[in-house]
Amino acid sequence: MNLEKLFRMLCGIGFLIVLSYFYDFNYLISSEYELDEIIDQSSNFWGLVFEENIIFSLFLLFLALAIYPLLAFYVKFSRELAISLILIYLVFEIFGGFVGDYTIESSILTALGTIESYISGAILVLAYFTSLKDKWQ
Repeated sequence: MNLEKLFRMLCGIGFLIVLSYFYDFNYLISSEYELDEIIDQSSNFWGLVFEENIIFSLFLLFLALAIYPLLAFYVKFSRELAISLILIYLVFEIFGGFVGDYTIESSILTALGTIESYISGAILVLAYFTSLKDKWQ
């Protein structure tokens, strides 16, 4: 399998994972305790930022959905945009931890997030450190 096919396959899988985040996997959590209220209270920092600024949240949603197709078709600014999106997410996660943010989610959602992180890393390595880097010129 050549690098271009691998790169496009990883972009397609990453896009499908981002689309899967719209599905509510939390109903799969089985517990003897009622977790609905706790799940609603989790991720306080994300809720605080995004409930107050709907334009910013829609912009990040658009970026999350658009980044993989932009990368797959070698749009000139897509590599830098991908790194910016990853850094924005990282900053929100770090600051969320400082203010006491917590998340209760299903194992499937955790696994999908981990897989997406690996795929994003592999895509950036292929985009910057292989012969594919010339496609963005």
